[in-house]
Amino acid sequence: MQSDNTDPFSRDDLSSLSLQQLRARRGWQQRYRLLISWADCIAAKPALRCEANRVAGCETAAWLAHRRRGELHQFAIDAESRIVRGLGALLLVMLNNRSTEQLRDLDIAAQFTALGLDKHLSPSRGSGLRAIVSQAYQRSGIDIR
Repeated sequence: MQSDNTDPFSRDDLSSLSLQQLRARRGWQQRYRLLISWADCIAAKPALRCEANRVAGCETAAWLAHRRRGELHQFAIDAESRIVRGLGALLLVMLNNRSTEQLRDLDIAAQFTALGLDKHLSPSRGSGLRAIVSQAYQRSGIDIR
């Protein structure tokens, strides 16, 4: 089945990505390389690249959109930087197709700590990642912890 190239929510195939895969990597360098490779799973989305979708607080240009399908939240992301696209893929794995209750219960900060992101990302990348998370929750209408 071919995805609809005009729909930014159906452009990315993240089915082969998992948090377990990332956790299984020994050391930060292996995790970083895997995150960089995940960037290839995020397709370019020119239609997403508008001011309304721009993530404020992210040093690298990044864009995020949100929609609801029934009870589930879906997100689409694009970024100019490979590492930000890889981190975006990580966020999509964590956030996509979850209910409001599941998103409220998700402790993203604990997940980032467990993956070593809080210690190994540069301050600007860490701030950008938090800005993307914040925008995702804001667009979903969910207060984050």
